Amino acid sequence: MDRQLVERAIQGDEDAYAGLMAIAGDRLLAIAYRILRDLHRAEDAVQVALVNAWRDLPSASDATSTVADRDRLDRAFRRLPTDQRAIVVLHHYLGWSQPEIALALEIPVGTVKSRMYHAKRALQASLEADARASSSQERMA
Repeated sequence: MDRQLVERAIQGDEDAYAGLMAIAGDRLLAIAYRILRDLHRAEDAVQVALVNAWRDLPSASDATSTVADRDRLDRAFRRLPTDQRAIVVLHHYLGWSQPEIALALEIPVGTVKSRMYHAKRALQASLEADARASSSQERMA
C-alpha cells in the first residue's frame, strides 16, 4: 500500500482515503462475500467497516507495542478455523447478535455459541503461548 496515501489519509485527506479504498475495496468485498454468502450484506458490511476506519483513522497510533499486539492477535486469528473466524468477525467487528449470525450462516444459534466459545478459548491459548515464547526468548537474550 502507498505509505504516502496512508499518511495523507491520517491527516484527514478524503481523496487519499478514497484512493486507499479503491486499492483495497474489491478485496474487502470479496472477503465479506465469502463470509456472508450474500452480496448485499457483504456490501453493507464493507461500507460499515470503511466508515468506521475513516472515523478512527486520525486516532491511529504507530506505537511499537500496539503494532506488536496487533501482530500477535493477527497470528492468533489466522490460526482459527474459517468457521470460527467468520463468527468472530460477524460478532466483534460487525456487532451482529448471535441470532443474526445464525440466520446469515444458516446454522443453529447453539452452533454460533459453540463456535464463539471455542474461538475465544483458541485465541486466548494462542496469545498465551506467544507471550510465553516471547518471554522465554527475552530471557535467553
